[in-house]
Amino acid sequence: MIVPSSEIVNMFSFTSAEPVPVAPPHYVSVAQLVERRSEEPGVASPILAGGTNYSVSSNGRTSVFDPDNGSSILSAETTQSIIKQKEMIIMSRKLASIQRIWKIEPIEGADRIELAFVLGWQCVVNKGQFKPMDPAVYFEIDSFLPIRPEYEFMRASSYKNTELMGEGFRLKTQKFRGQISQGLLLPVSTFSEIPHDIEVGADVTEILNVRKWEIEERATTGGTVIGNLPRSIPHTDETRVQASPELIKEFAGLKYYISTKMDGSSHSVSIDENGFHVAGHNYEYKDDGSSDFYKLVNEHSYKEKLKAFAEKEGLNEFTVQGEFCAPGIQQNRLKLQRPEWYVFTVMENGKRAGLDRMLEICKELELTTVPIEEIDTDLPDKYPTVEALLERADGNYPNGGKKEGIVIRPTEPVFSSTIGAELSMKVVSNKYLLKNNS
Repeated sequence: MIVPSSEIVNMFSFTSAEPVPVAPPHYVSVAQLVERRSEEPGVASPILAGGTNYSVSSNGRTSVFDPDNGSSILSAETTQSIIKQKEMIIMSRKLASIQRIWKIEPIEGADRIELAFVLGWQCVVNKGQFKPMDPAVYFEIDSFLPIRPEYEFMRASSYKNTELMGEGFRLKTQKFRGQISQGLLLPVSTFSEIPHDIEVGADVTEILNVRKWEIEERATTGGTVIGNLPRSIPHTDETRVQASPELIKEFAGLKYYISTKMDGSSHSVSIDENGFHVAGHNYEYKDDGSSDFYKLVNEHSYKEKLKAFAEKEGLNEFTVQGEFCAPGIQQNRLKLQRPEWYVFTVMENGKRAGLDRMLEICKELELTTVPIEEIDTDLPDKYPTVEALLERADGNYPNGGKKEGIVIRPTEPVFSSTIGAELSMKVVSNKYLLKNNS
């Protein structure tokens, strides 16, 4: 996306692509780490309950923090400080933030535009508008900007009006003069409501009334909504590596695995103290025949299988999450003849299972997992940059269509202080984004 210029506004009619819904899951683990054991839904527990034991460093000491009972050899003050930081990190995603441009590069054959680099992203901007180390307002792709004069230059390419979102401008991956452009950069001075002394890294999403672009969950993937996600089912959003390039270094020395990001719709099943739940990305659904995924659940007796497994293992909560792919969903880029559900997360009593445990459980319950492409150690040694990972993410599905990308996780859960949740990130293929424009 480029900044306003009467000379280049028409370039917004060039090829663009619909990005996969993102939402680094800075809030993904609210249910897992903060609210899971709270007596009142929506009220944060005083401890990080329901998560894996994590190593925590403080004043040169490393200790184990047990989220189930809040115990730690750290002082109470230090422990509470850590908890507070995690609660703050988890609450929201920075769709719009103040960031520093770290590099400017020319575009071959372009006289009026150039590339600006921010975090792990690159954006096409007007030549001479920014210089290295300038602060700017950066809007991530998947942002939905309100109607206001500063964004009118995007009307021809980005205006949307839906029942769910209302009117606004949706930011997508685009391509200009052969260069990928992801997001929007505008000078801080564009917005009078932003304080002059605002710090780099500050979140201005709420100040600028920016929202995440959402697509209605259609009947083909959903059904009759009976409520929001139950506490036993966390959101399944992953952090894009471009949004947090520092995540790459967190994999240093760790055994990791790379799985294929299947192109469908996130759906989950869960058993907890309130019974059996079937949910899409945002909502829980009713078993009334209107949900294609619920039909699959009933066909394969998942309710009975989950209940029997939970009883056998003595689990109070058991959750399985995966990608529902079928004809009629996301243009069926996998070219499937019948619905399939590819599991990517298994949780026992609120704790994410490691890779071996997930594969073991899925084998016992006759569930299909996402394809595991690679298992190795020390990710940054093999893929040290965002560019290297973007290249790794390219490819095709076996039955046709460009692959959406990859998801990278440690083989055993490790807590990331960067995202306030278990370490995990996704790399969406730019070739996929440009090919699958809508």
